[in-house]
Amino acid sequence: MKPTTPKGHKPELLSVPESVTGKINQQYGGKMKQAINTAITVVRRSAAWFAMRSIEANLAGALDVLPEINDTETRIAMQLAIRGMRNDLSKARAHYTSFSRPGVVRIWDMA
Repeated sequence: MKPTTPKGHKPELLSVPESVTGKINQQYGGKMKQAINTAITVVRRSAAWFAMRSIEANLAGALDVLPEINDTETRIAMQLAIRGMRNDLSKARAHYTSFSRPGVVRIWDMA
């Protein structure tokens, strides 16, 4: 399938001309771009941390409730859900760790 462009789409009107960006980069020495990238990384890392902690809380709650379940089918379903949460947690931890500096190693308690 061939990609199409919307009617009236003019990419040259949407981009910032080099004359403007060149002046900004010369004036601030590229520090503004670095500050924006740092801020974006902080927001992404915070979102990854929140996702990781949310999965950890959900997993801890499921593990606390599991001994109280007497129905076999429900228990099996819960064990499958816990296994899926552990996989999701390991992925979330890997994503969060990807924001760390190279060489930093973290060891997690529960997985």
